[in-house]
Amino acid sequence: MGMDFRNQMGNTTRFSLFDTLSVVSFIITTALLYNIAITKMDLTKATIFSNLIPVYTIGFAFWLLDESLTSSQLMACGLILPGVVLGQSRRRKAPLNAAQEAVE
Repeated sequence: MGMDFRNQMGNTTRFSLFDTLSVVSFIITTALLYNIAITKMDLTKATIFSNLIPVYTIGFAFWLLDESLTSSQLMACGLILPGVVLGQSRRRKAPLNAAQEAVE
């Protein structure tokens, strides 16, 4: 018992109930772990790290699915990674005014 799907090449792929449940449980588990992780850290840091999702997707597609990398994908990763690094860098915050500086 399963479902037949026809891909773009005309080949038929069969997915069983086990395959479907495996994918669904993986998605639920990763979403749950991500939500647990962001409760343990600042929301701003978690938001910055969520920008890495496309980079991970491209990397795992290349590694696990033997997808080819295009120059636009590599350029996108080249823009995302420095953005995350810059977002995580510690900047010295300037005081808003002299009164706030006295309180600290």
